[in-house]
Amino acid sequence: MIDVAALIVSAIVRAILSGALKAGQSAASDGFTALRKRLVEQYGKPVADSLSKLEANPRSIECQNLAIQRLQEAGVDSDPELAHLAKVLLDMLHNSPDGSPSPGTADPVADLQRTAGREAVEKVLQEHIRRLQELRERRNIEDIDLLTSRIQLNPNLPDDIKQRADTLHSRIRDIVRQVAASIEDARYRDAEAAVSQLPTGLAERERAAALVQADKRIHVAYETLRLTVEFFSDLNEAILRGVDDETLPAPQRANMMFGNAIMIYELTDLVIGYVQDFSLGDLHSKLYADSRQRVQRLRERQEELKRKALNVNIEEPVRRQTLENIAARETAFDALDEEWDRYLHEIQELAGTVAQIQGRVPTLELIKENAEIQIMTLQVAAMLRFLRQNSESLQGAVRTLQAFRLAPLNSTRLRQLLGV
Repeated sequence: MIDVAALIVSAIVRAILSGALKAGQSAASDGFTALRKRLVEQYGKPVADSLSKLEANPRSIECQNLAIQRLQEAGVDSDPELAHLAKVLLDMLHNSPDGSPSPGTADPVADLQRTAGREAVEKVLQEHIRRLQELRERRNIEDIDLLTSRIQLNPNLPDDIKQRADTLHSRIRDIVRQVAASIEDARYRDAEAAVSQLPTGLAERERAAALVQADKRIHVAYETLRLTVEFFSDLNEAILRGVDDETLPAPQRANMMFGNAIMIYELTDLVIGYVQDFSLGDLHSKLYADSRQRVQRLRERQEELKRKALNVNIEEPVRRQTLENIAARETAFDALDEEWDRYLHEIQELAGTVAQIQGRVPTLELIKENAEIQIMTLQVAAMLRFLRQNSESLQGAVRTLQAFRLAPLNSTRLRQLLGV
């Protein structure tokens, strides 16, 4: 089912970022106006206010999520005309010559959120580097002592500088986690809604909710890891393009080399820490064990029931019906076990993919140490070689992560795993 709210927000954000609205006379501009007019006239002030905030800051993840939430609360998912207007606008943007991104993705808002997240990480790093460059000019301090792993050890630096440096990695992690959580929240809306509609008792619904949340946490953790490595790789590519610009004056080029080396070091250090600490958790395994125990107890009771049914004193029609019921339930139990086995196999495949990335930690450690030495030397030629080597190593990690796609738990599979 199409997420109409997400589709609308994607169309609005793409229209704003594409620049197609500035001309005011384009078909995309007319399409945007038609879509926005219907939203405001049909759904009122809360929606209009959220759209105004989104238009003022279209790259903001918070504004995108707020607009989606307000649209969902207003009930736009049941408005086919809005879905049509949003699709038409996306088609116009896709076919326009303004270089706007292609909307041909299954989750258009996720792409926008990734872009916003990557830019937010870059902004945090650039601000950090700017402060360090100012610090270099004002204080007698070795460049190597400006790294977050060493800055706390310097007794001559003020506490506010130490505090900001100490929170650099946590701020970046928060951004990446927020993007990952936003993406997975949208993907799990169907499964979470299905829990409340299960034709079971409260205990079974609570088990279903726990299973959905365990599966969602796995996906959020993996998406966070994937985005961390992906953002790292993208920023490294941007750095490489920047240092290749030989037209820059020597002082500016030297500052860029310093900033780039700092960025590579901090990003590598962050990725290493996240990869080493990565965990899928074990709640899904506990739920699996609980399911197997319950099924095993039912199988044992069925065997006892079968023995009773074979008693010579049982009337034949009742015996036959009971044995048919037992056989049908056995088939259902087998199907439930098979579905759990498939589910856990997929999670094991995910763990294997993560293990491949964890196996790259020595390579990342080498990149980090290389960057540390580069900060002290800042030779242009060496920097270029280092960045290109870094790029090749990272692209392998990105391809490994991107090649694996663990399907999110949907309502159909939820019922299969629960046997309902």
